[in-house]
Order: sequence, then structure tokens, then C-alpha cells
Amino acid sequence: MYTARVPSRSSPPAILLRESFRQDGKVKSRTLANLTSWPPERIQALDRALKTGALEVRPIFVQKAGRTRGNVFCCMPALKLVRTMEQRLRAAFATTAEDPHALTLPDALTALGHLCLLHYPTEKPGQVAT
Repeated sequence: MYTARVPSRSSPPAILLRESFRQDGKVKSRTLANLTSWPPERIQALDRALKTGALEVRPIFVQKAGRTRGNVFCCMPALKLVRTMEQRLRAAFATTAEDPHALTLPDALTALGHLCLLHYPTEKPGQVAT
């Protein structure tokens, strides 16, 4: 997926969310959403997110429009989750891109991956819980 700016003679360029796919051995593109009404900073954040490895976004070649919409349906909430986690890390730990000792999103996701739940019974042997 990528964003494209499509020029127009009578109005400002349209900003579209697109994907590339192959059909009959040729590379084609399909428009998934019109982002023209989005604020510029939101479009820039989406551009950065699509180009980073945080979501591991890469071309997915699907043939049916429903599968394409399903892919976007999964990626957009994931993008929102990543952005929310980054904002909360900055707020809680004063994380900045310039700080080499900052807690980053990959660090937080690794720590979350190590979490587990252990259940310890609290009653004595032979005692029945009520």
C-alpha cells in the first residue's frame, strides 16, 4: 500500500491510498480510499507508518476486492494501535527519537511478548474454598 497524489486541472491534487497488484503478468494499481479530506499531518503519519517496519506492510497481491478491503480493515486499526502506543510511551517515559536509552515501541512489544500469567492456589491442602 502507498499514498499517491493525483493531479487535477481544476482542483488540488487528490490524495489516494492505493495498492499494486499483478494481473495477466502486468503490474496494476487499485484505489482503496480517498484521503484528500485528511489533514496533512495525518497523511504524513500514514506515509511514515507504511514505510516503516512496525507493521511489516508490504505488497499483498490479491485478486478480489473483498480481500483487499479485508487487508485494509486489518491494517488501519493496527496503525491506530501503533500510534496510540507510541503516544503513551512518550507520555509515560518521555520517550523521544533522539534519546538512545528511550523505551521504543519494539522494546515494549518484546516486553509484552514475555508476559505470562501464573496461578497460585491460596488455600491450604485439604481445605475447601467457599
